[in-house]
Amino acid sequence: MGRLGIETECDKHPQVLSIMNELEHRDLNSLLGRIMPVLVILLWGSATVLSALSLREIGPLAVSFWRWAWALPALWATLFFSRERGQIASTLRTFPLQLLAIGSSGITLLYMAQNLALQRTTVFNVSLFIELTPVFIALLALLVLREIPSWRTWLGIGLGFAGAALLSWNGFASTPGVEQGSLSGDAWALGAAFAGAVYTVYGKKLLKVMSPLMMLTLSASMGVFLLLPMALWEGAFWPQSCSVWSYLLVLGLGAGALGNLWWFKALEHRQAAQLSIILFVTALVAATLAIVIFGDPLSVWLAVGGILILIGARLVK
Repeated sequence: MGRLGIETECDKHPQVLSIMNELEHRDLNSLLGRIMPVLVILLWGSATVLSALSLREIGPLAVSFWRWAWALPALWATLFFSRERGQIASTLRTFPLQLLAIGSSGITLLYMAQNLALQRTTVFNVSLFIELTPVFIALLALLVLREIPSWRTWLGIGLGFAGAALLSWNGFASTPGVEQGSLSGDAWALGAAFAGAVYTVYGKKLLKVMSPLMMLTLSASMGVFLLLPMALWEGAFWPQSCSVWSYLLVLGLGAGALGNLWWFKALEHRQAAQLSIILFVTALVAATLAIVIFGDPLSVWLAVGGILILIGARLVK
């Protein structure tokens, strides 16, 4: 019946009503499918800058710890109120080492290395080496998952990396106070890129036997547990200002919980190499924010690099 109690044509034909409801559901999913990648790109693009701002008060390991310490309550609450809560114990008994490998690579090593790199080199340099992650993802996915990227994906990754390299060169050539011999910072950033690739590829492999929410919650808990003693040993553990606490909260709930949950959900439906092109666009956002917030230089290299990244992303779609 209609809102006024009048029988409508759809009421006379239940099949028509069912089709209309299905179309509305598809439209909603399509809209969310377009919004979520943009939101995640913005959250991950701002993560590098927010981490750099947080490093003014606390150490890099503390940044990594507090980032995920904020994310875990939200993840556990979501898991507890889901239908999967009865499977938590059995999942831990069956896949402890696999979850530990994902948590230690993607939570402990990735963010530890990234924040250590931020202390030793420029934000642009960190962005460059982190953007090798899609290359490592494509290679590891080929070896581990037997996923063969198309020529469009390889070309998109190549253009994206070339664009990210130009972004980095823009900062490397013009930023004062950073020596060109900052090899330790670059090495940490390279290690973070490889850890991120392991996290993505082996995480996708584990998605065959558990949901993204279950895997992320359990593996992140293990990764944070490993981070805690190192962060305490490092010192400078407690943020002193409300602003840094707010940065860490956004990092945890946004880039940490929401960003990673969407990432693994998307990996259920896309090749790892295809999805990794998003990371190049994230670098462009990070570079833009670095210009606005830190006053990093703007040049033709940034414009050309950004164009290459966007062309690469368009190729992969």
